[in-house]
Parts: sequence; C-alpha cells; structure tokens
Amino acid sequence: MADWVQTETGSAPQIRDGSRIAGGSPIYVDGKPYGVLRPEPKQIAWQQWPGLEDLVLFAATRDERNRIAVTAPNGVRIVVLGRPGGT
Repeated sequence: MADWVQTETGSAPQIRDGSRIAGGSPIYVDGKPYGVLRPEPKQIAWQQWPGLEDLVLFAATRDERNRIAVTAPNGVRIVVLGRPGGT
C-alpha cells in the first residue's frame, strides 16, 4: 500500500495508531485523509462518513473489494493490494 500511495501522490503515507474509519485504518498523505486500509464492509455507513466516497479504499482481496463495492456509491476507488495495477 505504501508504495502504491507514494507512486500515486509523490508523498509517503502515514497511518495513525488507534484511529479507525469504518473498521479500517485511515491513511493520511501530507496530513490530510487519503484512504482507508481494509475497511469492514458491514461498518461502512456512507451517509455517516461525509467525504468517505472521495477516499481511496484498500482491500486485501477481490472478494473483499466486491463486498465493499456492493454498498459503495458510484465513483468510489477501491484498490486490491498485491495485484499489479491494483484496481
């Protein structure tokens, strides 16, 4: 994930200990929210997290990506970790 974010943004990502968004770890770039590492699909409440649809969501597997995508609004970017190209 770190290499992917670095390539996309030119900056190193940071994960803050103890922070959670929808059961996943928030990823920050230059002090601003950039994405969420492995959010729990059942905990994603799109209406309760304004701006969540603007963040990049990182999934460990295609199955995890599919579970997130079922509830996601159009345009949400979901990257599968460990796969060439990521999406």
